[in-house]
Amino acid sequence: DDTLWKGTLDDADAITLHESRVEAIRRLNGSGVVSAICSKNDFETARRKLESLGLWDEFVFPRIAFVPKGAALQALIADMQLKPKNCLFIDDNDINLAEAKAVLPDLHTLDAKSDDCDAFLTPTRCPGGPPPVSGIMRELRYRSATGRRPWDGTASGRERPAGTST
Repeated sequence: DDTLWKGTLDDADAITLHESRVEAIRRLNGSGVVSAICSKNDFETARRKLESLGLWDEFVFPRIAFVPKGAALQALIADMQLKPKNCLFIDDNDINLAEAKAVLPDLHTLDAKSDDCDAFLTPTRCPGGPPPVSGIMRELRYRSATGRRPWDGTASGRERPAGTST
């Protein structure tokens, strides 16, 4: 909400995509840089909206739940076997950005409300291009590892086995 599109999913009004950000995600994915999603929303509502916009398959390791973003990001980065210093978190909420930095001090953050955000995502700053074979293989590995199942919302980031509850 208010990062990839203007508006929120729980509002009755229609949302409006930030087209330049969608283009940046597709351009980066096309060059082997993967994008994940960390959102405080209902998983099924967000998934349906992203699918209707043709964006669901642009993301790996979806973390969509009403949980603190710091813990969700920590689990996401660990599950992707990355280092926070090699990741960028973009959000429109100052509290979420501060929480992310408190939990992951080496994480790069960018305020989605700032002019710097769209300037950073321009093709000259984040160029695309054909992905190297290693980038294609990395994306395939992430897609197979995530299994595209809903995240259980726990701090560990591990999904509950089928038939279990919290």
